[in-house]
Amino acid sequence: MGKWCLGLCLATPAFAEIFVRPLPGPVAVPAIEVEEPTRYQSNRLQLAAEFSMLTPTIFQNGGTQIEQTSGGIPVVSLGAKLPLFRRGRFQFDVEAQAGIGTGSGTFQVNNGTLRNAESARVVWIPASLEFTTEYEFAGLLFVKPALSLGVGGQYFTQRNLAGGLRDIVSPFFTVHPHLLFLQNSDPNGWFGGFTFGLTRWWGVGPSRVDASSIDMAFLFNL
Repeated sequence: MGKWCLGLCLATPAFAEIFVRPLPGPVAVPAIEVEEPTRYQSNRLQLAAEFSMLTPTIFQNGGTQIEQTSGGIPVVSLGAKLPLFRRGRFQFDVEAQAGIGTGSGTFQVNNGTLRNAESARVVWIPASLEFTTEYEFAGLLFVKPALSLGVGGQYFTQRNLAGGLRDIVSPFFTVHPHLLFLQNSDPNGWFGGFTFGLTRWWGVGPSRVDASSIDMAFLFNL
């Protein structure tokens, strides 16, 4: 009996060690690093060359309304665009711009109950300062939606065939939704992409010019 007890007592620690010994922990698997696509974060000044087709409505002395009824006025503008700062996927820029447009066409003149059509040649010179917000979609680097809000001043002159002349100088503000294409193609290269969009112009004052335009601009890194 003693031998059995002695043997059992000697075997107990080894037998208990099997259950007391901690189990091996899980094998650590190295984390796989996923590289995010490079975002466009250039701080370089850009030159913007813009081409627009303008359809104006002229208000003179709070009464006479003149609308172009056929075609449009081509406008060429040059500007300088500077990135300000970035927050998340939003990029904020400022752009100063000036342009000139000239053309001839048929204008519908409405002055109270009197209406007539006249052929005239116009010259339009705007200068503006715009603040732009761009948004970058994840995984979609070649196109970005953007919205620009601007203020500025304009000079508009119209001369009809009879020798009549209208000169208007007034401030305006603009809303310009557009899309930016290929801005990320080569941030270090000379080409900064191009834009396509629409602009709505609102003049201020009794004699002013309101307008809508279709715009395309090309950006060049300086």
